[in-house]
Amino acid sequence: MSFLTANNRPRGVARVLFCADVRLGDAPLWLPSKQRQSALLERRLAFGAVVNAATQSPADGLVICGGLFSRYDPQPAEIAAAAAGLETLRNAGISCYAIHAPDEIPPEDSLSGLELLSRLGLIECVESKVGTRVFDLRGLRVAMTALVADPSLRGNPLRKLNFAMAGDVHVLLARASVERLAPAGVNGPIIDSDSVNALTGVNLLVAGGSPRPQRLKAKKTTVISPGAPLRPAPDGGFANVTFGKNGVLEIQFESGVGLPAGEVLVPASLLETQDANTQIRRMLDEASVGSTEVTMRVYGRTAAPVLREAGLAELCEYGRSLTARFSLDVSGLLTVEEPEDCGRGPLAVVEQIEELLEADDSTWRSSEERIAARSEVGALLRTARGIGGMA
Repeated sequence: MSFLTANNRPRGVARVLFCADVRLGDAPLWLPSKQRQSALLERRLAFGAVVNAATQSPADGLVICGGLFSRYDPQPAEIAAAAAGLETLRNAGISCYAIHAPDEIPPEDSLSGLELLSRLGLIECVESKVGTRVFDLRGLRVAMTALVADPSLRGNPLRKLNFAMAGDVHVLLARASVERLAPAGVNGPIIDSDSVNALTGVNLLVAGGSPRPQRLKAKKTTVISPGAPLRPAPDGGFANVTFGKNGVLEIQFESGVGLPAGEVLVPASLLETQDANTQIRRMLDEASVGSTEVTMRVYGRTAAPVLREAGLAELCEYGRSLTARFSLDVSGLLTVEEPEDCGRGPLAVVEQIEELLEADDSTWRSSEERIAARSEVGALLRTARGIGGMA
């Protein structure tokens, strides 16, 4: 919890939320219809989480460090979703700013989604031929400079190291990762640590190229990766920064949206009924409404032949067609020799496989028994593959 609330925050002290990579509209066209709608929904929910955090904080400004949209020409539905959130912020007196990510930059003589929102008066595009722009936030003059990487240049995108202090505080917005914050295998430009340490005239460098919220302190500049709001902490989120006339006063990282998840509980006894497939499909349909993630948990005790005939693999494929993320949990499923008997003990499918594979030839009393056991191993492996337990 911040020590500076809305009631005790004096004039000249401003709170700004920073985020990146909301990527509204990011859902591949080849996905099945329901799964694609689910993916679109989770992006809108993530942006909604940022809007809610800004209004509840309350913040004086929101800065999107690239990636509000997944493309330069988003669909009308995504424009409308962004406009609705930005209008909520405008009505709350919260100013909004953004820079373009590389895939949001339009061709010449075209208008990007961000530029359209700017013409509607909902957001300020910080990129400008003027260079540094100064905005008044609660009596604090906040200077913002967008570091626009030239795609024709390779290597470190931070070429200018000396910035004049145009306001009370100076924020450098970069659509790039910083060397010590960049995750392994990151694509895109990376600012090296030596350049960051040599920076002057910049209070805060915001690196919008990494999904995980992080911070580090260079010699004269604080560096943050605000993160992407699509995932809960620590893998995603956004940054809440408080500025004063002396620079950065406080940094808090907020968790990204906890995506709504559906759960389908399937008792093993249901698998033995004639209309099990129809019933489970109906349960999956209900769980996927308004959810971006569904887990089907099969639990209880049943015989291996019942599992082989239950069609769990087909049900998993159906579940994957309904939502962006589907998983099957069989950790509570026990297989036995007979449904009404626990046999040698209620062992899970994989445990039975391991037990049989570890036994050497001396375990078997005859070659016929060994052949029968190997046949049983094959049947169990097929069952495990069918329920997603083994590859």
